[in-house]
Amino acid sequence: MGRYEDYNEMLYEAYCKAAIDNAILKARQKKVAHGQRVSPLSDLSDADLFSLADEWEPELPDEPFTYYIREQAIQIKDQKLGQALSSLLPKDREIILLYYFLGLRDEAVAKRLNMSRATVQRRREKAQKKLKTILEENP
Repeated sequence: MGRYEDYNEMLYEAYCKAAIDNAILKARQKKVAHGQRVSPLSDLSDADLFSLADEWEPELPDEPFTYYIREQAIQIKDQKLGQALSSLLPKDREIILLYYFLGLRDEAVAKRLNMSRATVQRRREKAQKKLKTILEENP
């Protein structure tokens, strides 16, 4: 084979490699875009799950809200606070309940939930802000 054929073969291989790389990149971008539109049900809060069932109207219980953390029951007697807590993600709600209702510090909560102390602190502060916003919107 001459130099011209070698050069053409090399260009063709580079073109094929670029086409394959572009196809892979496009497939990854499509997968990421789809993942951003779809979230698993486990990532939704109780309030979000209730809103998915449009014909079902949740009735507010007259008795206190009861949340279970590691088979330990925590009752919330305040109706507004119970509703606000149900709008949090389950892990965030566990952190808030353990911290404020059982009086555990971030280190103890982290140990109990198998998280780092910094993660517990960050999620607790974020959940506090969300609770404050919800409670201020619905006086």
